[in-house]
Amino acid sequence: MDGDRVLRLGHRLAELNRRKRFDSVDHSVEADTSRYIDQGRFALEKDRIFRREPQLIGLGADIPEPGDYWAFDFAGMPVVVVRGPDGVARGFVNSCRHRGTAIAEGRGNSSGRFLCPYHHWTYDTKGKLTGLPERGAFGDCNLEGRNLIALPLAEKYGLLVLSPSQDMEPDIDVFLGPVAPEIVPFGFEDVSFVKSRTEEIPINWKLMNEAGMEGYHVTALHGPSLAKINGADPTMRYFTYDRFGRHGRICAGKRALLDSDSALSSGDEALRHMTLTNYFYPSSYLTFGTTNITFQRAEPGSAPNRTMLTLTAYSWGAAASAEIRQRHEFMFDAIWNIGVGEDAWAMGSAQRAFDAGYPSTVVYGGVEPGVQNVNEQWDAALVSN
Repeated sequence: MDGDRVLRLGHRLAELNRRKRFDSVDHSVEADTSRYIDQGRFALEKDRIFRREPQLIGLGADIPEPGDYWAFDFAGMPVVVVRGPDGVARGFVNSCRHRGTAIAEGRGNSSGRFLCPYHHWTYDTKGKLTGLPERGAFGDCNLEGRNLIALPLAEKYGLLVLSPSQDMEPDIDVFLGPVAPEIVPFGFEDVSFVKSRTEEIPINWKLMNEAGMEGYHVTALHGPSLAKINGADPTMRYFTYDRFGRHGRICAGKRALLDSDSALSSGDEALRHMTLTNYFYPSSYLTFGTTNITFQRAEPGSAPNRTMLTLTAYSWGAAASAEIRQRHEFMFDAIWNIGVGEDAWAMGSAQRAFDAGYPSTVVYGGVEPGVQNVNEQWDAALVSN
């Protein structure tokens, strides 16, 4: 961890709350609500935002051991990632080359092979077809060319970045760009998987991502829930915001940053009272403090008013004891209940209004620079070649 960098951020956060102001810009942006319901735009978003560039899908801790796999939908594409006996993480389209059935579901350990449940075609962790019943019946087929379809996957700094295109190798340093110094020093290579949950929720994918990049709503919507979690050290109202190229970060702090001199005595101490929420274009979030780490990805679901939301929790260091793990799982459930139960309720009511045609516009205020910036990046992608 870069303690000096964290300490400067803690001082800045405390100063914003002394001055009772958000990091903000001097203008608002009005946007047409058709962006949340239009079928043509929705199809264009899937193509130009989610099917053309490498994206952060999770952490190496999602597949920590040789043979570990994780199967999921990647903007509508069935994908499986697996760690081979050589320790290398690889990605594939999760579809048997015989008749297309998924070769894996959820998370687990492959024991070195994937067995298609439909006809028992078998693949190794490098995607090679290694066996099939009645092989002679396929003698006129080029079976050597029917390995799993590989998707380029890169792992570095504990991050997993997947490309939706076979022709585009991910470069994690290029992907991170100017945000790298804000992420790499924390050491995400040394974390452990705790729990994950995926659900399709009835809101547009952009609404969930917008909520993650502004603190303006937090006290109003989440105040009572956060008070139960944070107790006598409540979350302060005012948040920092930083933009790093196409990525961004908001930072929340607890009252101790104002009330206790020791809270700003070092970077380690400051981080005990801070939560850093890091956005990675186009729809991934990595949120952490000294105890909890969560990864969130909200991407297009089955329709413009549907989002596929995944939330995953990790802990710092090696696998925790049963007691500590139980505390992490309790915190995960609390975060899910707040993020999905409260945010999705608020955004779901907005989505129903948009679906009905009202209101015709929304406003991203000066206290919501992160919302302005993410929409700017998404809109720019839609007009690119």
